[in-house]
Amino acid sequence: MVELISVIVPVYKVEKYLTSCVTSLMAQSYRNLEIILVDDGSPDRSGDLCDTLAAQDERIVVIHKPNGGLSDARNAGIETAKGDYLFFLDSDDTIHEETLEILWKNLKENQVDISVCSYLAYFEGEDIDTVLPEQSIEKMSNIEALWKMFDPEYNVQMIICTNKLYKKALWDTIRFPIGKIQEDEFTTYKLIYKAKTIVYTDLKMYYYLQRSDSITGTGKMSRKNLQVFDAFSERATFFEKEGLKELSARSNQQSLNRMIVTYQKASAAPDNDKTILQALKKKFDATYCSYKTKSLLSTKDRVKNGLFSISPTLFRVFHNLIAK
Repeated sequence: MVELISVIVPVYKVEKYLTSCVTSLMAQSYRNLEIILVDDGSPDRSGDLCDTLAAQDERIVVIHKPNGGLSDARNAGIETAKGDYLFFLDSDDTIHEETLEILWKNLKENQVDISVCSYLAYFEGEDIDTVLPEQSIEKMSNIEALWKMFDPEYNVQMIICTNKLYKKALWDTIRFPIGKIQEDEFTTYKLIYKAKTIVYTDLKMYYYLQRSDSITGTGKMSRKNLQVFDAFSERATFFEKEGLKELSARSNQQSLNRMIVTYQKASAAPDNDKTILQALKKKFDATYCSYKTKSLLSTKDRVKNGLFSISPTLFRVFHNLIAK
């Protein structure tokens, strides 16, 4: 018997996009699916649309629940899922018609725990090239996959949760964090570490819609934007406890680098709340002072961190001089 794949789709204020999303699932060449639509208390017609779509395909299961956020919706789907494997699809995105079949075959043929594909980011109204070339496959250990999270060529593919087919057993003790943004940063590394092996295909089979009404990189910040640094800190601590000191050091330095860049960008935006900048600097200093693996860093990183800790303004002056 062909194994069951449970696809979890969190739904909130997406009535414009939901039909396209679910249609891409109903058209999958891999037919043994459980399509779980989690209506997260959506105030528009998305909840009704879920029920309409469910009437068209018996594989669709609808959960209506009070609004709890993206993590809560995904967790509700995990609790409901009956499949041998889990796949997450955001409700404004779509996938290629062979995505689940190829991911499943790659997983089975390579005897791995997680199967990953690449993704294609596109803008509304832009055509998508759905012709798939011959794939290139890379099988890797969990540790090799964790290092890919810091590789510019692979980092997004490894960090996001939505381009992966997982053995459901990996989720037995892992859930998405409630009330956090960038919840993937808190979660995916734990699943990769728990997996024994991972397979990656370079086929771009997950279609990530860049919505015109999405948040852009304007430099405008809120305190929630600082949560990603909590994720980096948790990841560094996790690696340290598991004896992966080099990965811990890399996580900490990534966090410090992102804090510096975020601070510089936000300080240049005149309408940002200065108390948020102060909170970011305080978080930088706390991370820098508690850093247990500074000796593993390059001299350049140690100098950069120390200078920014002394004075962000002084750091900017030196950075601009070096850039010239």
